[in-house]
Order: sequence, then C-alpha cells, then structure tokens
Amino acid sequence: MDKRWIYVIIIFIIGFTAMLYIVDTSTTVGKAVVAVNTHLVTVPSSFNIEGNEYNYALLVNRQTKEHIFIKDLGKGDTIDENLKMEREDLESNENITKISFATENHNKKVYQVINYETKDNKYNKVLFFTQTHHTFKIKSTDFKDLKTLEKKTKFVIDTFKQDYKKTQD
Repeated sequence: MDKRWIYVIIIFIIGFTAMLYIVDTSTTVGKAVVAVNTHLVTVPSSFNIEGNEYNYALLVNRQTKEHIFIKDLGKGDTIDENLKMEREDLESNENITKISFATENHNKKVYQVINYETKDNKYNKVLFFTQTHHTFKIKSTDFKDLKTLEKKTKFVIDTFKQDYKKTQD
C-alpha cells in the first residue's frame, strides 16, 4: 500500500474525531434553538418550546411542569423599573413564602436576581440583564429542585447569543 493512502486515512481519522468533538461540546449543534427578538437561546434538554413570539419564548418541561420564560423588555436599560414592578407583584402574592434579592456575576455579566419559594415548596428565579442595548428577563418557575433550577437557568444564560442573521438595532 502506498504511503499516500496512509496519510489520507490519518487525515480522515483526525477529521472524524474533530467532528465528533465539535458535536459533543457544542451547545447548538443537534439541539433546538428559539429566537427572542434579535437573540437565540438553546433549549435545555427535556424542555419543549411551548410559546414563541417576536419578543418572548416559553419553554416547558412537560413531565415536571417546570417553566422558563424569556422576554425582551425593549431597548435601553430598564432593569430598575422592571425589578421594582416584579418585586411589588411578588411581595403582594400570598402564595410566596420566601423572597431574596441578589446580584449575580456569571461569565463576566451582571444579573439582578429575585429568588423566591412558594407554599408548595417550589423554587423560582427571575433574572434581569442587559445585552446589546436591550433589557431581558428570564423567569424560571415551578422547579422542585434548587440544583436543577440553577443548572437550567445557567444553561439558558450561557447559550443566550445574538442572532447575526437578523438586522440589529
């Protein structure tokens, strides 16, 4: 056998291995992606796209009834106004037992966070952040496990990317 065939086989093996690595580590290859205005979010495993319009997406785990709601609140930094409205709504709700407010840093971004627990021992989280001159809200509700809530919310944050195929404002 000629040495050139050995080189072709080695290059083929390297290419195949690289392709498997890319597919295995990618957050978008082989997964569902949902658009929220001019951004894309990869849908976490076990979640389905229940609702999707121009400026919001609703992801639902039909087995556990967990929800992740992602919304573009518009241009500009409107975190303070939206945080205040959300806080007032939650504090007036008698079904909520614990509320905590925090600022979280993740991947060099700052998030205003409201964590709350309901009477039926379900964990919930609301995040507000700005990206590309827009304010976004991610509301994760009805989680029975706090670790799952954190894991799925961080997955959404990590896969939240700008859609360069759409015109940007």
